[in-house]
Amino acid sequence: MKKKALHIVTRLDKGGLADTVLKLCSGLQDVGYKVTCVAGLTSDPHPEFLSHRQQGKIPLIIVDELRRSIHPYFDLLALLKLIRIIGAEKPDIVHTHSSKAGILGRLAAAVWRIPVCIHSPHGHIFYGYFDRWVTQFFILLERLLTKFTTKITTLTHPGKNDHVRLKVGPPEKFAVIPCGIQYPVKKPGNDTLKALKQHIGLNGEKVIGWVGRLEPIKGCDIFLEACRIIHEKIDVSVKYIIVGDGSESAVLKNKARQFGIDNNTVFLGSRTDVPDLMHLFDLFVLSSRNEGLGRVILEAMTCSVPVIATKVGGVPEIISNNVNGKLVPTENSVALALAMENLLLNDELSNSFVEKAQNTFRHFHFQNMIHRTDLLYQELSQ
Repeated sequence: MKKKALHIVTRLDKGGLADTVLKLCSGLQDVGYKVTCVAGLTSDPHPEFLSHRQQGKIPLIIVDELRRSIHPYFDLLALLKLIRIIGAEKPDIVHTHSSKAGILGRLAAAVWRIPVCIHSPHGHIFYGYFDRWVTQFFILLERLLTKFTTKITTLTHPGKNDHVRLKVGPPEKFAVIPCGIQYPVKKPGNDTLKALKQHIGLNGEKVIGWVGRLEPIKGCDIFLEACRIIHEKIDVSVKYIIVGDGSESAVLKNKARQFGIDNNTVFLGSRTDVPDLMHLFDLFVLSSRNEGLGRVILEAMTCSVPVIATKVGGVPEIISNNVNGKLVPTENSVALALAMENLLLNDELSNSFVEKAQNTFRHFHFQNMIHRTDLLYQELSQ
């Protein structure tokens, strides 16, 4: 008989984390688990979040006090609410996702001595987010919380190695379970593509796309600096399409104006038709300063778009440099611009990357993620 699993996530705003958690919860429900999902304050909900709330397939409990930022008062209230929820639900398994939910959720599970407690950080905050002392504090906290954790799942082997290297836990404490994507992706019809081109103002230009949250960790400022170099260097008409929203939106738009590329740069904000938009891209760029896996890279690959990405986090687990994509060092707009130029002017190389990428994304279907999580639950519940 399958068990009762309670998933706790900091928020279910639009993005890869929410998509992964909701698909995982739904998939585990389909294979027989009784799943409840607890989420923190969600201001820009993922479409599947709204669907789940309306259809009621998976019970969703919202704890408004559970927030991404550090706030002692709200954090204490969130912890007390999580303790109460776990006491009422009496789950066999508590599975936490992301940093804040991982801290408070594991403490709450420890109060009730839940037999199986799993934490999925979906990346880590060991570099790129905070200064040295704050980072060291979080590393120490993770070491302490590992004592209350049955297993930690990382998206990639490099992510596991980072945790082990920093003595968060011994190797046997970790399991590598990549997040999943859904494919094949249906190519939009000609009418849809034509309407998108008109909306964006495309008229035969090459298109370089960037998709992500407009937050410092995602490095859109590095991308814009590379676009400025490209704009000044090559005699090819290029449009730079930026999809996403966040706290740096106004700053980045101002930077585009300062760089003199605002007429070539289109900020589309948060969108629900990202796969359709990706079919307009001649090139996709990920410029993150840290990345758990880089699921958006896989999404670009499914749309047959060649990829350039910074060599951070788990990205090298997806991209083999100059085989199925191109890796560049982070914080290096010159190297990024050179790679962008190389692919824009070399159709043969771009096509080679797209062809080789077909064998990459097939390993990351979301059903594999569900199957491997199910096996882990069964192993730990014996």
